[in-house]
Amino acid sequence: MPEAIQDVLAGATQIALETTAFLFAEPGVQPTDDAAVAPPPFVSTVEFVGARSGALRVEFPARLLPVLAANVLGEDASPNDETQRDALGELANIICGNVLPAFDPGGKYSIGPPAVVNGAPAAFGAGAVCVASTELQVEGERVGASLWLRAPGSAETSA
Repeated sequence: MPEAIQDVLAGATQIALETTAFLFAEPGVQPTDDAAVAPPPFVSTVEFVGARSGALRVEFPARLLPVLAANVLGEDASPNDETQRDALGELANIICGNVLPAFDPGGKYSIGPPAVVNGAPAAFGAGAVCVASTELQVEGERVGASLWLRAPGSAETSA
């Protein structure tokens, strides 16, 4: 029996964090008092078309973005803001590339470039539905990932 898409998304996110960014991720998020004062997360969105069309989003805490970039690049110094955003975009690409084969193992997909924003990204439009989401805890911070699919024939809009 194929693995549930929720489990595929959670596993792909956890593995990408641990193997690409060397950040240990635990399922679930423990509520903290710091959550109310934490800066808004950065959000990376990767759109795709193929057997199914949609987007994958990764929400990543601003406080950990320099750590992510330094770990991905293998550098000790804190990378600049653009490099930090690029590292988050690459993480989203990796997760998306590992989730899509769950829909159609032999299918072909075209994955667009990641868009990274600080705070809430634009909506996907009326034709998109969140089909899976996961929350992980990394160094006491929440990391989220969600998979959005468009109904066949719905108009595609940019995230």
